[in-house]
Amino acid sequence: MTEEKLMSFILGKVCDVDKKAILKWIYASPDNFKYYLEVRKIYDLSLLNIEFSIPNDIENSYADLLTKIENNGTLAGSRKRFTRGVIKYAAIVFLVSLSAYVIFFVKSETKAINYTSITTIKDSQTNVKLPDGTEVKLNPNSKLTYPSDFGNKERSVSLVGEAQFHVTKGKKIPFIVKTESHDVKVLGTTFNVYAYKNSNFFEVVLMEGAVRVENKTKESSYQTIKPGELLQYNKSLGKTTIKLINDSCSSTSFWGDKGLFSFHDMRLIDILDRISKYKGLVVRVENRNLNQAKYTGKFKSTLNIKQILDVMNADKSFLYRIDNDTIYIR
Repeated sequence: MTEEKLMSFILGKVCDVDKKAILKWIYASPDNFKYYLEVRKIYDLSLLNIEFSIPNDIENSYADLLTKIENNGTLAGSRKRFTRGVIKYAAIVFLVSLSAYVIFFVKSETKAINYTSITTIKDSQTNVKLPDGTEVKLNPNSKLTYPSDFGNKERSVSLVGEAQFHVTKGKKIPFIVKTESHDVKVLGTTFNVYAYKNSNFFEVVLMEGAVRVENKTKESSYQTIKPGELLQYNKSLGKTTIKLINDSCSSTSFWGDKGLFSFHDMRLIDILDRISKYKGLVVRVENRNLNQAKYTGKFKSTLNIKQILDVMNADKSFLYRIDNDTIYIR
């Protein structure tokens, strides 16, 4: 956020869309709020036509301020004493106001927000219970982060990877899952979010309730999905699709109650991309003709990559080689 944009916001010279975006940015973190206050202070002081920095010594600053104010005006003979008194009290009021601001600012800074992060490694999963009672099933190679003030003003978590959420109902405060490209906002529901950094896809599949998904890469882009629907965003194409899913063969039902990774009419390259995220592997497809091959099936999550590839290659349609953590398909 530039100083020019913040100054335009302070002067009221921004449209409603920009105003909403700037307010969202200001309250996104303590550092953003601090920066806004600094710009606001510069503007307020500019109205007095003086330069000012937060004082280390109030007495010295008062004398300096008094001199600067007097130099900006003409004090005529008999009125000089009276005007000086007025300026003196004005300066005192200004410094008291500024001192209150400094005290408030210092106090706000001391209330540091701490963050809790839970990380899973390859081929592992963990269950997390948030302060509001929401249950999270965190999938392999994923990271969930939430602030120490979770639940006070908002229930917000950050996710890199994949997780299934069962959000506690009966809360008036919305529950928000923040990812790199999208935010998912709910009140109480069960849903799965797929948001790995290096994946070409972002997905939300809804089991029950209702969610609203905001695309942060597009201005004012919101979409609501219903139970049994899958929202998929293709990052390379910039395209969003919503479709019905079958729980028994959904590409996002990995780590379900039966510990199965299920998929339906899915390209080989996309299946391997997901498995590589879960198992911490790198996949290199050297035969482009295989990019269009589609498969339907399910695997137990306990199978290793060689067992999975052997089942998928029952018809000997491709060759593969495993070299440490890299799989070569041709």
